[in-house]
Amino acid sequence: MPVDQLTDALPAIFAALKSDGRAGIQAAFALSVVSRRGDASALLGGRLPEIAALLSRNDPRLKATASTVFVRMSPQPAAFAVPLLANSVLGTGAPSDRAQCLWGLLNIAATAPETEKTILYMLGSPMDKKTRIAVLQLSGDSRLATNAKVIAAVGQALDDSDEAVLIAAVQSISRIGTPAVALTSAKLASISANESKSSTVRRLANNALQHINENCTTLLGKPMPGCSPK
Repeated sequence: MPVDQLTDALPAIFAALKSDGRAGIQAAFALSVVSRRGDASALLGGRLPEIAALLSRNDPRLKATASTVFVRMSPQPAAFAVPLLANSVLGTGAPSDRAQCLWGLLNIAATAPETEKTILYMLGSPMDKKTRIAVLQLSGDSRLATNAKVIAAVGQALDDSDEAVLIAAVQSISRIGTPAVALTSAKLASISANESKSSTVRRLANNALQHINENCTTLLGKPMPGCSPK
């Protein structure tokens, strides 16, 4: 759509966003489409507070639209979005909604102090199984590979008795890779040798152990702590 036509249409889109019904959902979808445009920042930059207001809505689809739009905009409105999303993660909303905001933080400012704080908070908070798995999967982001605190927090989930949660933790450690060697090798080795665990869990743990041990040497050619390269 030509920019002049879209500019004329935006007031109607934002007006429809105020609806809790089908019109609001359709407007949210339209807004997410607009956010993919190269000129999205010019079109939406003056409406960031209206987009942020979606985080206070009851419908999780409308809540998710805010972080989705912030992530897709180019350039991303980091100065505006990061503190807002961080506060939402640390708030009292539903765990799944907070996980969505965490996804936004990771895709806007993965290495920001606010992101580390919120990840550690979520990993240490009680939540339903589905959300815990989602947070663990997010925590396996390669952009967090140098964050020892996050790696240690993910490593604690290797003690979880729930197989699905344990698998999510193992897979996250595998994605983090070599930086996780020192903090998780012993636990992964124990899991892979534990005959009380399912064959799937043992196989995944063994694969992760092999993966994180690849090329795990220092610049001087010496093994990193916990490293057992083959």
